[in-house]
Amino acid sequence: MKKNIFTIIKWIAAIYSLGYIVFGYPNDTYLMRAITGFMMTIFSVNVLIYLFKSIENKLKNKN
Repeated sequence: MKKNIFTIIKWIAAIYSLGYIVFGYPNDTYLMRAITGFMMTIFSVNVLIYLFKSIENKLKNKN
């Protein structure tokens, strides 16, 4: 159950972050900037974890 919830949170953060990158929100309030920063952090960390895992798997497969 926890894994499903975290997966849903990651997908929401990814969609929100990509929407922000593509469309932008020029009239942001302080609260929206805080939410955007939080969502972008989740998205960025997940992308980095994915990249590190894929690099690690490639290195394991070569050996």
